[in-house]
Amino acid sequence: MRLSNQGKWFGQIRDHQVFYLERDPVSIRFRLLLYPWHPSEPIIGKTQTIKICSDCGDVSSELQRRRPDLGEFHLSVQDLKACIGEILPNQKLEIDFSEAATWAQANAPWIAAREAFLEHAALTTKLNAKRAAIEQRRPLGQEDWDWIVSLAEERDVRLEGRPEALEWLIREGQRLSRG
Repeated sequence: MRLSNQGKWFGQIRDHQVFYLERDPVSIRFRLLLYPWHPSEPIIGKTQTIKICSDCGDVSSELQRRRPDLGEFHLSVQDLKACIGEILPNQKLEIDFSEAATWAQANAPWIAAREAFLEHAALTTKLNAKRAAIEQRRPLGQEDWDWIVSLAEERDVRLEGRPEALEWLIREGQRLSRG
């Protein structure tokens, strides 16, 4: 919080997305096998939204305004800390936008990794939801599983002859649905 020129306290909280690397070797193997068009590194295993102050949250938007040539980018919490100067009460933060731009460029692989993770999460949660909806009404039959496989194959995820991959996709959908 900061004291405004009018003598009023103000401050806002912003959402910031944090990426966590996939560490499970089985998940890494299936992600590489089933999504060959996704980047092989980094592979995001989960994301989390955290709260940060508005000054920290404004670093990215101000950097985008100053450097539109950077395109889409991501700054981690550690990156934000690295480009913020001394924090003083009631003072606007001193931000090293050159350093922020360096971090933004270094983090370019995370943008493709985030898109890959979102595609994976959307598919697995959809497959799991379809399975669960059928299972609430009746036991799943082979034609149900074939239909679920066809939904994955519509997204170019090839599962034929890989029952363990389908099981993994369903488990992933369950994990990601729980948050």
